[in-house]
Amino acid sequence: MDDARDDDVDDGSRSRSRSSRHIASHRFMPSLAALRAFERTTLASNILACERELASALDDVKEWAACEEALRERARESRDEGIELLDLGFGVKARVREHRRARVFVDVGCGFKVEMTNEEGMSRCERARREAEAVALDARERVEDIYRARERLRRGIEELEMMMNERAKERASARAGAGKG
Repeated sequence: MDDARDDDVDDGSRSRSRSSRHIASHRFMPSLAALRAFERTTLASNILACERELASALDDVKEWAACEEALRERARESRDEGIELLDLGFGVKARVREHRRARVFVDVGCGFKVEMTNEEGMSRCERARREAEAVALDARERVEDIYRARERLRRGIEELEMMMNERAKERASARAGAGKG
């Protein structure tokens, strides 16, 4: 019996036996379920993670751009009165004094703040904004790639289901024809 099954292997020159075709069509059933589960779980969670990263990066871009603009505006101001700590956003504080108005404290990460000139602060903000824009662009591309992959997977699943349905119809009509003949 094992020899008969080995002879039924589809090498392109011979057709498989009816039982091996039936078995082959059932082999796809768990695969289809696994593909659908992969789409629902893995792809969906990857999309959500990348979309969150994208939203965070876009928020960072806005914050750094606002900081940059606040520092530019501050540089244009001419008033030099009193002492104050001006919150410029995104962890950047400007200490305002009559003789040191051109200095700001910039958050460089991990809660460390470095005193910089206004120009250095603007440069830091610009650099950080460009880095956040690059992260946002990368995240956007990954989201789009995952959406494209999900769409290709869905089309592949639909094609596979159509093929399986056609095979089932062929088997049913073959059985009906064999029953009449």
